Amino acid sequence: MNTGAPFNTSRYRTILGLAFVLMVIVFLTSGSFILILGTNLQEDVENIEMNYTESVRLVGQIQISVNYVRILIRDLIISQSLEEQLSIKSQIDSVTTSVTRLLDEYEPKVTLKAEMDNYDEYRKTFSDYLKSRSEIISAVDSGRHSEATELLRTKLTPHRNRLESISERLLQANREAAQSVRLHIDELESQFRLTSIFTVITSLVLLSVIYIYTTKNTQYYIRELVNADNEKKILIQSLQKRQTQIEQLILSLTTIEDDQRKRFAFELHDAIGHGLTAAQLTIDSALQRLAEGKSDVWDSLTIASKTIQETLSEVKQISYELRPMILDDFGLEIAIQQLLHDFQRRTGITTETDFFLATPRLPARYEINIYRIVQEALTNIEKHARAKNVSIQLLLRDDGNLALSLSDNGFGFAMQKSETLPGKQFGLLNINERTKLLGGTCIIDSSPGKGTEISIEIPITQGT
Repeated sequence: MNTGAPFNTSRYRTILGLAFVLMVIVFLTSGSFILILGTNLQEDVENIEMNYTESVRLVGQIQISVNYVRILIRDLIISQSLEEQLSIKSQIDSVTTSVTRLLDEYEPKVTLKAEMDNYDEYRKTFSDYLKSRSEIISAVDSGRHSEATELLRTKLTPHRNRLESISERLLQANREAAQSVRLHIDELESQFRLTSIFTVITSLVLLSVIYIYTTKNTQYYIRELVNADNEKKILIQSLQKRQTQIEQLILSLTTIEDDQRKRFAFELHDAIGHGLTAAQLTIDSALQRLAEGKSDVWDSLTIASKTIQETLSEVKQISYELRPMILDDFGLEIAIQQLLHDFQRRTGITTETDFFLATPRLPARYEINIYRIVQEALTNIEKHARAKNVSIQLLLRDDGNLALSLSDNGFGFAMQKSETLPGKQFGLLNINERTKLLGGTCIIDSSPGKGTEISIEIPITQGT
């Protein structure tokens, strides 16, 4: 009869569960530690291979460059053109500088004494190589081509051969260094196997650290999610604000277009309508006098002809303002030059230009809008600035951005504190809106008595 205490299955299951959990913890901890050490070892191996590959690449590039210098010097000796000699000497200096830079890059990769000895010998031999190069160049500059050829054969070529021999020794030293480090890694791997036993004991502590680390990172991740959601809301608000600005811009451009149409309608009515009416009345009067048998009609016909010519000039001017054909035919630079020529002839204001577009044509929508910006700026200067000089710079930079600067020495005006444009300056507003329409930025700087400067930068996208 079993009189002992009853078997506590609940406690047993608890102990087994705890033991299982502990085993899993130990397994996961030791496995993680082993994985980390293995990863580090793998990174060391990769670093060795990368260092060896980089060393081989640098030595190869150095030797190729040294041989290329020798070829350039040979070309320099046989060259008869001064311009060609200058070009070759420039290439020699450039390649020599490149070799010096490559040697500087190679130096940190030198680890063993044998490598350092070979490296120092290579630097010294390369220095002698450079001295021979300088002697040859000096001989060529003095016209002593035979002496330069002899120096090439007796000095430069032996130095080059010695450099090539040292390069082979450097590569061999690199291989030996890589092998030595690999042996060291093998020793680390043996230590790693022993260390993995120790990780089983420290796994509980590591688990606690991981738990704390995971908790903190989870909280950080949650904060990042909240911040990302807030940034998303801010971005949506910004996009909505931008959409509103675009709608206002479209409405403003529509208003400006309507104003232009009204202006052209008035010009058609006042200039062309009145001119043709006056010409018709003059011709009718001449016809009536002819019908009455009078012959003194030449003055009337002359006046009518002059009136018609003036009206035709008005028509051409209006047509030019609607669409300058010179822009379509010759491009932006010539069109602006013509615009400035007409402006200076009409107003007496001197103009200074500095153009560099580096391309014959820009996409059409950029040309017409940039032309209108310059036209609007000149109109503002003519009407309001009372300037004596206007300066315009137009530059297409290497990064694809077009920079436009217009400045005058006129009266200027007071900018508002918000750096926005005064409410009645519709011309400057039109310039600003056209710039935004092209995806650019417009900065207007002015103060009373100091003139006005408009700085515009527009990214040019080809094919649009």
